[in-house]
Amino acid sequence: MKIFQNSKIFCHDTRDYHMATIFVDNGKIIDVIFDAHSHTDLGTKTNKQDLYDSKDVENIDCKGLSILPSCIDINLFPLDKNLNTKTIKNLAKKALLGGVSTIFLNPYTNPSIDNEAMHAFIQSMNQDEAVHIFPLIANLIKHNNENVLNNIDTLWNLNKNARAIFTNSAIGSNYLYQTMQYAKMLDIPICVFAFDHMIEHGVAYESTFARGLGLSMITPIGQLKEVAKVKEMAKFLQVKIIFMSMNIASCIDMVCNESNLHCQVSLPHLVFSERNINDYDTRYKILPPLLTRSKRMKLIKRLQDGKVDLLTSMQSEVSAHCKQRVFELADGSVDGLEHFFSLAYTLLVKSGLISMNYFLNILSFNAAKLLGLKKGLIAKGYDADFMLVDLESTYCIDNHLSPYHGMELYGEIKQMVIDGKIHTISS
Repeated sequence: MKIFQNSKIFCHDTRDYHMATIFVDNGKIIDVIFDAHSHTDLGTKTNKQDLYDSKDVENIDCKGLSILPSCIDINLFPLDKNLNTKTIKNLAKKALLGGVSTIFLNPYTNPSIDNEAMHAFIQSMNQDEAVHIFPLIANLIKHNNENVLNNIDTLWNLNKNARAIFTNSAIGSNYLYQTMQYAKMLDIPICVFAFDHMIEHGVAYESTFARGLGLSMITPIGQLKEVAKVKEMAKFLQVKIIFMSMNIASCIDMVCNESNLHCQVSLPHLVFSERNINDYDTRYKILPPLLTRSKRMKLIKRLQDGKVDLLTSMQSEVSAHCKQRVFELADGSVDGLEHFFSLAYTLLVKSGLISMNYFLNILSFNAAKLLGLKKGLIAKGYDADFMLVDLESTYCIDNHLSPYHGMELYGEIKQMVIDGKIHTISS
């Protein structure tokens, strides 16, 4: 058993910080005792001092630190989208450093996670690494160079940690409809990247600024029409949809009042605008592209209005040579996972944009609820996945390949606790 003493936790019910003692055993939080309370539920051991002094108990003094639920991030890619032991270990290390205890991989890597062998590989990596590594289920698989519907139920039965299906929206309507039927049968959500790559080709949204740079441009229609299509099909079949990396405010308005439709927004779209690519800086080339300043403010307003359900780092790192090209030919990517919590806390909470309670919901609790995980809260019966953070400690990002280079961040993670095991984070 581990006992975390003198800890300051953020209470989901009161929406405030409280001093508490947290009891962890066998990977679970077995009790949380607030300083003003004396209740406990530890079987025959009712004397807390006996627990503190017991030889089989490890006491952790958390003085000066806050204990917060660790993050859950959905739809990530390993380096260069290459799937192997080295790239998964690298991704897991970045997640641990960034306060992320659970990652869900996009299945369309190289090779794709679309068959039993690759699911078995991910399961073995999940057992070896500190963080939880789960795959999203690929709805399509290549057969004779053509996409065909995958054996979704077989993959789900093989790996129950594959808790959602992934699909691009711009596929044949029959495939999309059948994918939704699978989701309804298995009672799992679908993660949808709603974007039509074929309707327009460009690297920036249409604007005077992008036109002045001579960049090829697109309009929001590629996202708007796909969101509308998926929305109506999902409403008809009554399936849960999580829209991945949405960035158009009107698309969020389209789905925010539907109980089965949920919106994920990426941190880069909230932080940066098209103005960051002024010198054709390829660090800021991502898909969907960065917004104009006015449209970015509209996206932030939707966040402040509580219309966003999940936040993502949008991790999709590529090798340096893939970025060292002219803007039009450079790969679209983001690398910020290893600073995810501190970035999000500094830029969204410390800046006063949103409350701490809402922040923790979009960072962890909502994703856990949608994917059927007992995570996202510091409460009795939940998985012991949390982080010990010094919210006032600062550090600076020193990575010239990162769009976040040079930023000073609050919220230095000192330790990660995953499945009750403590992992110390080096400064």
